Amino acid sequence: MDNQNHDPAFDQSAAVPDVPSDDEIRQHLLRTAENFPTLDNPQRETPLDLSGYSPELQEKARQARFRLGPGEHANDYQRAVHAQAKSYFDLQAEAEKLSKEMVEVRGYDKDGAPLYVRGDTERRAISVRIAGIEQKMLHIVGEPGRAELAAALEGAVLAEKAKAQRGAAYRRAKLDAVKAAKEEKLAEISALVDKAREARGVPGAASREKLSEIEALLKRAQAAKLGIGAI
Repeated sequence: MDNQNHDPAFDQSAAVPDVPSDDEIRQHLLRTAENFPTLDNPQRETPLDLSGYSPELQEKARQARFRLGPGEHANDYQRAVHAQAKSYFDLQAEAEKLSKEMVEVRGYDKDGAPLYVRGDTERRAISVRIAGIEQKMLHIVGEPGRAELAAALEGAVLAEKAKAQRGAAYRRAKLDAVKAAKEEKLAEISALVDKAREARGVPGAASREKLSEIEALLKRAQAAKLGIGAI
């Protein structure tokens, strides 16, 4: 085809981007989740910068982010990252609360020794609870937690690739429809021009009726040609 008459809309390879590879999708997912939690949109790769705020405000921002959740458009990996981060945060808060309860004092004896609000038996039970919480926290940051995230990541890669493939298929089908419609219009124009040429070749074509017919055919051809731009 002549480059001057080349229509970019017919070039599917130029208009339909390639589906990203599994590794490209995986790296994007890792970038969008590695800085969680922030007040940022989970779809973005750059986190919200809270470094200029006080530690108290940063902590409130983090708590607000947990309450907001990963977002309705988050994928399986982003949801898994959020779930683990929130679980760790909740366990940490519970352990800190129990630790304070265990050392809470109601006064001191004559020798200055603390008199704890809770008795020895209750304090030992609290200590056991704290140890159990710490084990759960180690599960999250240790190998079991990393394995859970790895499985969620691979599932998200497959889901995101399928979504990209559906999007590419839709765009390709749309371009095919545009191409077919344009080719139909071009065929219509060609047929009208052929009829006009035939009319010119008929004896007596100089008559008013034949001239009117030729003029009407050429106008229809021109209108059909202009109509291509509206597709």
